[in-house]
Amino acid sequence: MYPTLAVVGGFLVRTVLGAKEPYDTLLGGLGLAAVLATAIGEKNTHAILGGIGVAVSSLVIGVEGNLLGMKRVDLFHYGFGLAVWLLANSFPALP
Repeated sequence: MYPTLAVVGGFLVRTVLGAKEPYDTLLGGLGLAAVLATAIGEKNTHAILGGIGVAVSSLVIGVEGNLLGMKRVDLFHYGFGLAVWLLANSFPALP
């Protein structure tokens, strides 16, 4: 419950104050922490790997410059896409 309140509070601060960079990073970090906490609590391997994939894509790969002869933005999108696919497959099928 507290991560949800933190995310909503961060969104309201960003919206009301118009601040961008620090609050966007904080808001994304809190949301990712909430996903990982829930995934670890539920022992959901796909969700844990998806959450780690989002963090690695964002913090390690980045979007500026080149890495291994490829644009980082392309590698970021490949990693982020894989992470989102893992997160999507971590949910049980709906009836």
